Amino acid sequence: DNTLATPYLCQPKEHGADIVLHSLTKFMGGHGNSMGGVIVDCGTFDWLGAKHRYKTLVEPNASYNGMRLAETFGDFAFAIAARVMGLRDIGASIAPMNAFLIMTGMETLPRRLADNLRSRGVRFITGSISTLERTDDGRWRAEGAGLDAATTTADTVVIATPAHVAARIVGRVDSWLASDLSGIDYAGSCIVSLGFARDRVAHPLDAAGMVVPRVAGRRILAVSFSSSKFPGRAPPGCVLMRVFIGGALDREAMDLSDDALVELALSEVGQLLGARGEPKLARVERWNHAMPQYHVGHVARVARIETAISRHPGLAVAGAAYTGVGIPQVIASGQAAARRCLGGTFDPSRA
Repeated sequence: DNTLATPYLCQPKEHGADIVLHSLTKFMGGHGNSMGGVIVDCGTFDWLGAKHRYKTLVEPNASYNGMRLAETFGDFAFAIAARVMGLRDIGASIAPMNAFLIMTGMETLPRRLADNLRSRGVRFITGSISTLERTDDGRWRAEGAGLDAATTTADTVVIATPAHVAARIVGRVDSWLASDLSGIDYAGSCIVSLGFARDRVAHPLDAAGMVVPRVAGRRILAVSFSSSKFPGRAPPGCVLMRVFIGGALDREAMDLSDDALVELALSEVGQLLGARGEPKLARVERWNHAMPQYHVGHVARVARIETAISRHPGLAVAGAAYTGVGIPQVIASGQAAARRCLGGTFDPSRA
């Protein structure tokens, strides 16, 4: 079980492990409400040599026409068995409710990180920084609101804001760096949540939702059937759906009023799903400039940003704007920023 160490810190195969487990339940969920994870078969165990202990793999399997998995697939017999038997018995992926429970538990990651930092004496200051500049002795001085004397000057600074905010902060330090940062485009979206009585929607809603292609000529991006995906999301006899509007190709949608967005969403789900009448619930959420867009030339832009950053010792950037928007990529960017600020001596195992 390599869940706690993670592959970043430990490669169990190098220490003789034949099968490695990474548990979502412990690492990301932090609870026992749902099971999930990854099993890695290193392909190094001789199943035929241990045939008296692993009869499932070496004896004829009636479910597969008498096939002996160890003879047919050799060292990878376990991986094949885990895949095909798991697919047969429990399906190709975890159920929507179990996935939701895993997602709910992901908040434990930043919470535990914050608690760990506080226990080590780290101070959290809820101020805002407008600009950054070098001092005569080579340190960094921050200007902004809500800062005290102890936090305005630092040896190293990691800027983990959206790229356009980082551009404003470093404007006095490096105009070329600021220009490249400000050139990273962001898109937003609006989410309209609609609740209906079940008999007011003709569609059976027997799926997780639907994605609406641009060629369909509609203004909505997708509809998530929330009450179908997750039990308990709507009262008995009712359904809940979330309509996504906007994105990089319809930026004007962000300027619509709440009433206009609700009207648009109702029109679209009426035509596509047969929803009729007034909804029992209508709620609008806006995510402005929430998702960085990796346009053609983004890799070259990030390379220029990294080159510019290298000219300023003690300065680093991190976040979703550079090398990936997923959680693993964002964590990796933070670790890379820590290594840079600590001169390459950062060891995540000691963090």
